Amino acid sequence: MALGLNNFILGHEPFVRLSFFLGILVLMAVWEMLAPRRPLTTSKASRWMSNLGIVAIDTFAVRLILSAQAVGMALFVEAHGWGMAY
Repeated sequence: MALGLNNFILGHEPFVRLSFFLGILVLMAVWEMLAPRRPLTTSKASRWMSNLGIVAIDTFAVRLILSAQAVGMALFVEAHGWGMAY
């Protein structure tokens, strides 16, 4: 049974990741509306758009830039003959 669940999660990883992200986002939004920690000084729409912009930039950096850096380092290491022999 656990192997089937692992295969499902790995086979649908983007959907599972997005579902968790959206679920937590909605949970935090509801929590913020029900129990604000301090008085509102800027509009919620402006603040949420700024925060989602930061999430978009972070996602871009992690998914594209860091993966390109890892591939570049792998090519560099291979060109110099470093690493484990196989």
